[in-house]
Amino acid sequence: MPAAALATVVSRGAAGALVLHLLFKNLEVGLGLANLRHHFALMDRMLRIVLPGSLQIGCYGVADILAHYFIASFGTAAVAASRVAARSTMLLMVIGFGLSGAAATLVGQNLGAGKPERAAQSAWIITGIYGVFLLGQTAIYALGVGHLIGLFTTDGTPWRWASPACTSSASASSSCPST
Repeated sequence: MPAAALATVVSRGAAGALVLHLLFKNLEVGLGLANLRHHFALMDRMLRIVLPGSLQIGCYGVADILAHYFIASFGTAAVAASRVAARSTMLLMVIGFGLSGAAATLVGQNLGAGKPERAAQSAWIITGIYGVFLLGQTAIYALGVGHLIGLFTTDGTPWRWASPACTSSASASSSCPST
């Protein structure tokens, strides 16, 4: 485990150093130490915009840590099942994020074109598409969660934990407006 952590730190550090090197040496970008100035008014405005979202993500992180603290008391099989449920739910959330970006683009273009009815229709169509994805996830969990867990392990122990974890995960995803 320590070797994996060290490899992660070294690789991310090297990538960060490479990006900084490319930014400062690339003449097209034109980034130099002379260009780095404080714009406190802009920084204040940006903080006011991003702070609520950052706090929300921080709350999710704390909730995840607390949930895993309690789940860990049931053993490694329960932790494995909850992680499979969480990762598959995150896959659906990524699809939702992509669809929400598409919806924002469509709504913005239609509102800019003076067509609010078409903007609303676009938003509802995207919502319906995401709803179909969520129903598919729920059906997969309800009908074949054992096969899903079987893709990750041959040990049968996580299977008995997987059904409740995945079903509650799917239920939460389907009813949560932020996903």
